[in-house]
Amino acid sequence: MKTLNIKRITALAAGAALLGLGLAFAGPISFQGVPIINSAGQPVVQIVVGSTAQPSDGVAAGNIAAAIGNLAYTTVPVTASVNATQAKSVLKVSVPSASYTISNPQVWLNISSSHAISGAYQFQALIGSVLNRGVLEGQPSSTKTLQSASSNYAYPNKGAGTYNLNTFPMSSPYTDAMNSQVPLSTEPVATNNGGGITFTSFTTGNGDNIMRITNSELPVLLNNAGQYKESEYLWLTGFPVFNQSKTPGSLMLESADGAYQAYFSTPIPEYTTSNTVNKATISLLGENWTILSYNTVNVGSVTSTTASAGGKLSLAASLTPLETVYVGHNITSGPFTVELTDLGQPNSTGASPAALNIYYNGKLTNVTQIWPGYTSKFNVTGHNLYVNVNNTFAGLYAYQKWAKIQLYSDVVNLTSGQTFNKTNDPNWKVILEWTNSTTGTKPNALSSIIIYGTQAQAMNLQQGQSFEFITDPAAYKFTYVGPTLGAGSFDPVTFTTSTVTSDSEYYANYGGKNTTVNEESYIATTGSFTTTNTMLYVNDTAINETAQLLTVKSSIPNAFSGSFGKTSTLVYDLTPYQLAENSQINTLSVNSVVADVNVVITDPYNMINSNTPETIYVDGMPFKFTTNTYSTENSRFFQNVTSLYPSNPIPGLNVYVYTQSTANVMNSVLMATLTSQSPVIFYSTNNKPYNSTTTAVGSSAVTYSQPNQVNTNWVLTPDTPSGVPGTAYQYFNYTIPEYPVPLSTNYQDILSFGIVNSTKGIGANPLFILNYSASTTATHGTANNVTYTSSTAGYNGVSATSTTLPVEQGFITERGSQVVGITPSELSFNLAKSVDEMGFAVATATTATNTVTGYQLCPSASLPGIGIGQSLAACGIQNATIAKVTANVTVASNANYTITGIGNIQATPSVPSAAEPVLLKNLPTSPLVVLDSNANPSSDLILIGSGYVNTLSKALQAAQNITITPTSAPIVQAYGGNRILIAGYYANQTTAAANNFIEQLYAQASA
Repeated sequence: MKTLNIKRITALAAGAALLGLGLAFAGPISFQGVPIINSAGQPVVQIVVGSTAQPSDGVAAGNIAAAIGNLAYTTVPVTASVNATQAKSVLKVSVPSASYTISNPQVWLNISSSHAISGAYQFQALIGSVLNRGVLEGQPSSTKTLQSASSNYAYPNKGAGTYNLNTFPMSSPYTDAMNSQVPLSTEPVATNNGGGITFTSFTTGNGDNIMRITNSELPVLLNNAGQYKESEYLWLTGFPVFNQSKTPGSLMLESADGAYQAYFSTPIPEYTTSNTVNKATISLLGENWTILSYNTVNVGSVTSTTASAGGKLSLAASLTPLETVYVGHNITSGPFTVELTDLGQPNSTGASPAALNIYYNGKLTNVTQIWPGYTSKFNVTGHNLYVNVNNTFAGLYAYQKWAKIQLYSDVVNLTSGQTFNKTNDPNWKVILEWTNSTTGTKPNALSSIIIYGTQAQAMNLQQGQSFEFITDPAAYKFTYVGPTLGAGSFDPVTFTTSTVTSDSEYYANYGGKNTTVNEESYIATTGSFTTTNTMLYVNDTAINETAQLLTVKSSIPNAFSGSFGKTSTLVYDLTPYQLAENSQINTLSVNSVVADVNVVITDPYNMINSNTPETIYVDGMPFKFTTNTYSTENSRFFQNVTSLYPSNPIPGLNVYVYTQSTANVMNSVLMATLTSQSPVIFYSTNNKPYNSTTTAVGSSAVTYSQPNQVNTNWVLTPDTPSGVPGTAYQYFNYTIPEYPVPLSTNYQDILSFGIVNSTKGIGANPLFILNYSASTTATHGTANNVTYTSSTAGYNGVSATSTTLPVEQGFITERGSQVVGITPSELSFNLAKSVDEMGFAVATATTATNTVTGYQLCPSASLPGIGIGQSLAACGIQNATIAKVTANVTVASNANYTITGIGNIQATPSVPSAAEPVLLKNLPTSPLVVLDSNANPSSDLILIGSGYVNTLSKALQAAQNITITPTSAPIVQAYGGNRILIAGYYANQTTAAANNFIEQLYAQASA
């Protein structure tokens, strides 16, 4: 049976599977043309031993039969399977970009609406405002408030009237006891955020930068509860703005902070009517506490009942209420059990200490005694227990002995004006407020406990971030959830500069052809012009030469309206010219006078020089200029000028064409002028382009309309730059105003950008660029050339100054519009279709917020792309992340590509071995070894031994004239195509011949 190396088979099978080939491992075996084994693996010969042979011939025949049986094998179909997962992990395909194409690319977005947080109080505030008492759910316009320099506080106009704010029924903790701790805006507004909001002082209005949350908004807060009518309040502070000084820039709540207040409508007296310390039970930060001791405010009698700040309190967090425990009984809370075992001997006042056993999880840990009026602390493996013995009674008998005991989990000491918890809450301080029932007495009743934050200067909440009101115990948290507008709430608007060549656009066409006198007919008739027949001739078809354009596109149909009608695309010609042609004033003979032509230009902005020359074409004739000068062309006569244009249109460039009656003598006869005009808007009527009939494109030229907003006027304003060629100066300014307060025009913010000449000269294409950056000291110089002006604060006679700052890609305005991209030839904005708001949530510390966290920058040189799962907020799409990206990739049939890792593929063959034994058929009836007397003469035969012992060998020798003698060499030879003779004179020679035959047979099989 033939065997092959299984590793070799596996490798071949793997390669064949990749190449689509099949494998076969079988074939027939013959010897010198005599078939030995057929393709089915069956022997087709008989081995013949002579009847009179010696045993050695039988041994030789047996060895040959064994060799043939060993070589009998058949074809074994072998297949190999490759695990796809394993192949993908090791195969690497590299296809150069020139060899493939990508079609149908799609980006799939995860888009969500504003986040709902179950169990929380949610509200919204306008971007660029404050958190204050004007914030009401569903009425965000109340948050757009500003403080003027005169400390008068202005609230906004809500629709048709003034929004009336209800004052708090109490003073805020910030105005009442800690004026020095008012959270003020600390960010430098002029360079960082677009809110335009700042506070430098706190007014007496109790509602500046502060907002109150009560039980009506968050039901877990107490409202007039218990014996002392306790109510809880959360006070929030902060400035919702876009801050681009952070990395990356994002919407955030600047100077975020807050305060917690427990207020007692019925103040808690220091002593009870029995003149004992009032162990009052109160709630604080969601937990029950018992007052252990008081130190009231250190003042004498006061003239009013107004609250005074100061003093100290010792509070214990209650595990159990005050209980009467008899000797032999116990009180239990959680793993702790306290057993009263006895009462000790009374002291001089009759008070007896309580003898106690402390158990933890049923195991005795402490044996102690505590006197009445004292509290002891026990620590068992880090678990604290406070035991307070309030009173004891010894009694006459054991069953009469008892002690009043209360268990606490924690004891804290609060000192007014000091830190609440130096270890866990170093940024929170305490104010204790006391009052008195009548004037002229000492304040000795607790009216309020205030815990306020002092970290506003450093606390800026980004989307998804929270801050907790105290971390130990953690009770409440305040979260900035994110903006409210979804991805479909914006109008993508682009501004693009371009240069168009002949026949693409039309210049301005002012005036019309003189129809009173036909100039050509007059010249033909009279042969000259006269001073009495002066005519104004203007070309009546628009000039179709090179122009510099600004194209504005909106996604909203008919977003723009004006004298041109309505459209979603505006086309501004930034370089229109007015062509006017005058007749010759002097009397000239058409045929007898040769007139020279003088061309004079004015370039007020100094854009023309030897490096950036300008060519003026007069009826196709070129005049080259490098300065403000004139050029003369001799021997050229013009009856009139019908074509006059510059090679490069430049704002402010004026061209004058004169004629001369004598060569090189200027006689100031003006033939034609080409005068630079202010930009115009092109529109189409009956498929023919026209310029706007409005000569200006200022405040009333373009109205921008979209749903849910008051219409605004977009303005393109020409500037008057000055300088030298090669320097960028602003030639035009474009402003986009918005109204960031719903349905109110009292507030307006503005996005604006400059249109600046390229430093490459007047031949640059396009001439104007949009991402210009210049020194802040230069006229109109702003970083990235996009500026933002915050909404004005003026209201009801209160004046304030808006803030103007340079902004970058990703900036978000007060309305919620976004600066998406800034490139040399295109600016792109996402203009909010409605006023965006910043959503906030107040909840318990354990409430899940489930918000999206963080922003990612848009593609840039430093960050070339946005990954799967990353937010698109900085790219102008709110509440969305990249879910997946799909595309069809097609590789050309003749593409050059490489595949690596093939050698690492592991294939599994279909059989464990490629060798398969063959059972020799019918050996009993058709034996492989026979005697010469039983051989089949028609079969292929292997004859063992010479004719001396084998009759068939004798017949073969006679037929082939073969003589075998003692000196003859052993014979291993085929004869006649069907006989193989293996013989020698001696027995050992026949055995050697048989061995030689076997070796040759094996050698052929191996080949």
